[in-house]
Amino acid sequence: MVLAIYPGCFVYYRFPEYEKSTALILDSLGVEYRFIDDFACCGSQIEESNDELLFYLLSARNLAIAEREGVTEIITLCGSCTYSLKKAQVAMLERNFRNKINEYLQKDELQYNGTVKISHIIAFLHETKQFNSLKKNISTPFPARVSLHVPCMVFRPVGISRMNFDPAKTLRDLLEPCGMHVIEHQYTNRCCGGTMLAFNESVGKELAKKRYLELEKLDIDFILTACPNCQNTYGIYPAVLDFELVPSFFFTQAIALALGCSPKKVGLLQHHRKKQILKKLISIMQE
Repeated sequence: MVLAIYPGCFVYYRFPEYEKSTALILDSLGVEYRFIDDFACCGSQIEESNDELLFYLLSARNLAIAEREGVTEIITLCGSCTYSLKKAQVAMLERNFRNKINEYLQKDELQYNGTVKISHIIAFLHETKQFNSLKKNISTPFPARVSLHVPCMVFRPVGISRMNFDPAKTLRDLLEPCGMHVIEHQYTNRCCGGTMLAFNESVGKELAKKRYLELEKLDIDFILTACPNCQNTYGIYPAVLDFELVPSFFFTQAIALALGCSPKKVGLLQHHRKKQILKKLISIMQE
């Protein structure tokens, strides 16, 4: 098995700590992986709304590059990227469409054959081998009270995701062995509204406000996310709407802390609310 991390452009340019903490987890579990320099944007939403063929070509190109490099499984971090790559993969099950895509790819000396598995980091870590290894390697339990937001496009639509298990439970299963107490809310499994903030801001604001008001009721230390769109909604956008939520960061950063990595190493010192996060971390670990 040859693994490659596909960060996507949003993670690459805005939230590199997500990729970094993912790599730290894989290193701690002894999982070998590769970075592929030629990966490009998946085209999610923006190109999908503008030019559907180009949208499929962008994802097909990334998958074909992975195959060329001998990769057998891509680990994704972003919900939108996961959806885009899997949607293209499903579309190319139809032979005539796959042949059409390959005609374009041949111009770059690429060919898509459908041999690469696509797994979001949540699903990958929940697989039996990685999950058992994770539980064995917890060295610094992290007893925080956290609320989650599951990236909706990782698990929906089912015809594309091909996952039929509870996403919130899956993520909770990963966090509870690390010492965290997970407190769910009514929007845990619903869209964060991040895409709407880009395309219809008034609708996006209303979606965000509903989630913020719900989270304000909870006795939690942090909000944990698993997608850059969700992190943008809960970590960056509250200030725009004058909400003072508890800090949010990526679930991989929390797991990496439990595996013994320092706040600096997992990227929390680059967080714009690092003082609040560090103060809370010290308080939690002293309890």
